[in-house]
Amino acid sequence: MPAVEFTPGAVIRQMIAYDEMLEMLEAEYSGRWVVIHDCQLVGDYGSYREAEAAAMLENRNILDCYIQRVGVEPPIIISSYLTAVSMPPVTLGEEPLMPVVEFTPGAVIRQMIAYDEMLEMLEAEYSGRWVVIHDCQLVGDYGSYREAETAAMQENRKILDCYIRQVGVEPPIIISYGG
Repeated sequence: MPAVEFTPGAVIRQMIAYDEMLEMLEAEYSGRWVVIHDCQLVGDYGSYREAEAAAMLENRNILDCYIQRVGVEPPIIISSYLTAVSMPPVTLGEEPLMPVVEFTPGAVIRQMIAYDEMLEMLEAEYSGRWVVIHDCQLVGDYGSYREAETAAMQENRKILDCYIRQVGVEPPIIISYGG
């Protein structure tokens, strides 16, 4: 399988740009699939496949684009390393699969940004430890993911609004091509 260049922060920046222009997008492109690249709307399409094909035809790195159907909540992918990450749509036919849990869009992205902003301090003081970021603050450090997750739940935190990460260890990259 050929290696694909992926810039982890790029997709997050595109998701933030999408969130910032959401009011305009909902007014003008409701139900349409939009492509966000370089923090700008670069096109709108009738289906995910059309949006993806257009992005590739324009020689855009598809993994640095955010493709989303306006007005439809993106699904979430939960793994043992990343508590919750919004990803390009996982589809069943042309319709995205919907989240089955309560999730505040943008909350995890804000926690990821907070983590990045405090990374130097985290690496100096918590290297190898599992940290919980909630409300853009470090709320705890733990020896394992399970301990961090359990503590967050015991403190009545909405687990999907927390970012749980092992300091100094790159998380796995989950790639979805949307169908």
